[in-house]
Amino acid sequence: MQRTIYIITLMLLTSFVWIQLYNAQFLEYDDNFGQLIIVFLGSVALLVVGSITIIKKTKIVRSNLVVSIVFLVINSPLTVAWVAMNYEIVFGTSLKVG
Repeated sequence: MQRTIYIITLMLLTSFVWIQLYNAQFLEYDDNFGQLIIVFLGSVALLVVGSITIIKKTKIVRSNLVVSIVFLVINSPLTVAWVAMNYEIVFGTSLKVG
């Protein structure tokens, strides 16, 4: 049961990050870049918490190590920064400017 809750939580956090990245295209100039900054800072927080959890090697992480590492890679600040810089390639539309 804990494993299922852990995986669902990781999926929800991943969905939140990527939905916020996608929704940035619908906001005005200052708001969309603010949203990208918030998502980036959130991914930094997720990286720190996830890394601490993996380092402590709790029982649930040991049984789902691959899932945890994939989660950290998909939501890493480097991934989010790359998506923000290549927004048009990833989502097929550009952010509103000016």
